[in-house]
Amino acid sequence: MSVTADRGSAPVRDGYLPPIARTKPLMRRRSLPMIAIGILCTFGGALGFGLIYLGAHDRQAVLVVARTVEPGELIRDSHLRVARIAADEGLRPIAERERGSVVGRRAAVALAPGTLITRSQIGDGPRIAPGFSAVGLSLKPGQFPPGLEAGDRVMLIVSAGAQTPAEGTARPPVIPEAQVLQISPAPDHSGSVLASVLVPTPHAPDAARAAAAGQASLALVGS
Repeated sequence: MSVTADRGSAPVRDGYLPPIARTKPLMRRRSLPMIAIGILCTFGGALGFGLIYLGAHDRQAVLVVARTVEPGELIRDSHLRVARIAADEGLRPIAERERGSVVGRRAAVALAPGTLITRSQIGDGPRIAPGFSAVGLSLKPGQFPPGLEAGDRVMLIVSAGAQTPAEGTARPPVIPEAQVLQISPAPDHSGSVLASVLVPTPHAPDAARAAAAGQASLALVGS
């Protein structure tokens, strides 16, 4: 018995059918412009990241004024904040790591918020602003609030016993505008705390007289 095959198909020999020929898949054609764009994008991203990385490392942490500091006022830690700026040979700011050399010093000039701090703006010692005088006080417990610090704004209260009229003028019982210049960290052998207070020069005699009589008290006021 013979097996016939359809016209156009492979011949059948002894009942053996040849395997179907596998067709080779067509390869996708690659677009050279797209490859070039991909390479450029990769290179551009790497370059941008490198510039950002180098720019971040080229910046330095420096001290900036956070709150207004008046001339002669003690610089506190709360007066300062840290900012990162690009290195510039023309600028001579104080680095963050030197914060300890600034806190506790006095401002030689007025310091405005947002400005950089330089060495020329810091005084080497106590500085008294024009129109003010320093008066020494010996304060006993109850004559000053606990935790009083240099730089605090205070009201100097003169008790009635210290108001001795001179030349027919009454002494003011309160000196509202005063500031602590220095204060001892601990009481002395008598339990008193020594303080130096800045008062307007016209009120300095009254404050000194009250201090000598031991009848001057300090009240802390908001800044």
